[in-house]
Amino acid sequence: MTRFHQAVLEGRVDALLPAWVEAWQAGNADWQQQLIAAWPLLLQQECGKTLAPAITMANPVWTLELDRIREPLMQRYRVRLHGVSRQRLTQLQLIRQDGAVLLDQQSKATPIQWTANGEFDLATPDEPLPWRAGLYRLVWKAPGGTPQQQWLILPPALPEGVLRNTGEEGWQIAPAPPLPPSCPVPELRMAIYDLGRKNWLPVWHEAHEQVLPQSFPPLTLPRGRYWRTVSWVERSQQGSIRLERQVRLSALWLP
Repeated sequence: MTRFHQAVLEGRVDALLPAWVEAWQAGNADWQQQLIAAWPLLLQQECGKTLAPAITMANPVWTLELDRIREPLMQRYRVRLHGVSRQRLTQLQLIRQDGAVLLDQQSKATPIQWTANGEFDLATPDEPLPWRAGLYRLVWKAPGGTPQQQWLILPPALPEGVLRNTGEEGWQIAPAPPLPPSCPVPELRMAIYDLGRKNWLPVWHEAHEQVLPQSFPPLTLPRGRYWRTVSWVERSQQGSIRLERQVRLSALWLP
């Protein structure tokens, strides 16, 4: 029996993450797949908020999105980290345990974006294959400081069947197995973007947790070209990092 299983049996929530990391580093591929399947056990207390110390740079939290994006003719995957930092970071990376870098603010393909009020946005290029689930290190460094890090467990992408089209206008939801009761219920998000605008801000959006619509409501918008999205979002937390796994349906809309 590993220390991780012992901590689960004894209900020692504070020992779960270190024990999971130890088991992952010592295990083979089959064992690691079992650990990935067991990751919801880490969320029993405050949905994972207590798994790691608060990041002093996070204001109040950073959000890591793990997106499966489905369009009429293609499917793609994206990992995105965004939030607010009190100082403009000189290093921000998400590194897999084998050393492969998933996110890097120095990336020439998708460099980090900053706003004047300290908001940042860092994302991978859209990929045809999903990220590899497992153990990662989030590394960040403030000007004049020393690098800081936190372990993060990236679960696999949500199954595509969680949210699927039922025609041009509607969709059907088949939720994945729920996370522990300490986590918020999943959220359905709908948004419409005007492709004629320079900024990527929705002209309309709604979010629902209880009564879940299965189509967009009647809307009156000026003639034009719009991008319409509906997302099923599973929410949890690892320390100061809010984790959102999403399945998103996206399509062009011409009202």
